[in-house]
Amino acid sequence: MKIGIIAVKGIPISGGIEKYSEMVAKYFVKKNNEVTIYTSTNYGNKSGMINGVNIIALKVPNNRFLEKIVLVGKAIKDSASRQFDIIHFHVFSPNVYHFLKTKFYRSKTPFVLQMHGIEHERAKWGFFGKLFLKRIEKKSLEHSKFVTVVSIELKRYFDSKYSINSYFIPTGVEIPDFAEHNEDNLILQSFGVERNNYYLFMARIVKEKGCHCLIEAFNKSNSSRKLVIAGKLDPKDNYHNYLKKIASSNKNIIFVGEVLNENKDALLRSCYSFCLPSELEGMSVALLEAMSHKKCCIVSDIPENKYISDGHAILFEVNNIADLTRAINQTDLLSNDEMARIGNIAFEYVKSYNSYDYISDELLKLYKKSIIFYKGEVNDEK
Repeated sequence: MKIGIIAVKGIPISGGIEKYSEMVAKYFVKKNNEVTIYTSTNYGNKSGMINGVNIIALKVPNNRFLEKIVLVGKAIKDSASRQFDIIHFHVFSPNVYHFLKTKFYRSKTPFVLQMHGIEHERAKWGFFGKLFLKRIEKKSLEHSKFVTVVSIELKRYFDSKYSINSYFIPTGVEIPDFAEHNEDNLILQSFGVERNNYYLFMARIVKEKGCHCLIEAFNKSNSSRKLVIAGKLDPKDNYHNYLKKIASSNKNIIFVGEVLNENKDALLRSCYSFCLPSELEGMSVALLEAMSHKKCCIVSDIPENKYISDGHAILFEVNNIADLTRAINQTDLLSNDEMARIGNIAFEYVKSYNSYDYISDELLKLYKKSIIFYKGEVNDEK
């Protein structure tokens, strides 16, 4: 099968959708499929082959309002000449809607639209941006026969709101090996931390991920451990500067910037506990990765987080700094045996339900359904 994926910021970078796309594509290739992923040059990406996947990096404006629109528009234009068997959309935007309504919808070209969250609820959008995204969401879903979502909560939302029957295919995680990694100590030393002696936040540093709540709660906690915040920082970003300000009085809070590859793995393997205080999620890849490393995690009690971690994580009320402080203090006092018990339950969960082998199979089944459906419609019109 010849698969086109439109579009992600880049491969490889640390974002959840990007990691998801990279890993799913890797497994598609293992299963004898040909995969092309469209990305942006704004994150240092270059066109070429990575792990058997064809990466096409397109030059687009470095602007949050225009980046996706231009990226998707260029990707759609390029895809027309490549004769993909299926197109997998990770985003919706005005040009996606237009393309679905015209070229795809009329020619019956097979495609799947994947929803990772409710875009208009993200904090970065103002009133008119949210209004615009709501309209585009509605129009895009009206013209999509095959919609896949990464959480049960998203399925409930989209199915009830638009009277569709979306397909729940969860976010995946690659099960790590548990061999000794001798290089970890040097990596940890470079970040100024010690094994099993720090809490870890690793996500996009945007308001809905709740990093500000975590810093404030950590400042109020009794913990003598450190808090490592891993994520790309922009010195011009007001929210990023605010986080640095509220953390400035606590020498145990460390910003390490974006971490990739062996640095990322080392931080996950060696943390005491992983923290995800998010206000909004689809299904967090970072949380699944931490669980796959047998970590006892501290997570906000939003439905998406509870679905994958309830019973094998420490929950706290979302946006409640006092309750997050309580969760940190509670976790800080757990015995090694109890931390290991919770971590092992978390590991068994992701091993059973979130392996990329299983998820890639489910996506390929959905692709085949889409192809059969559209071929049937084309034949009906002949």
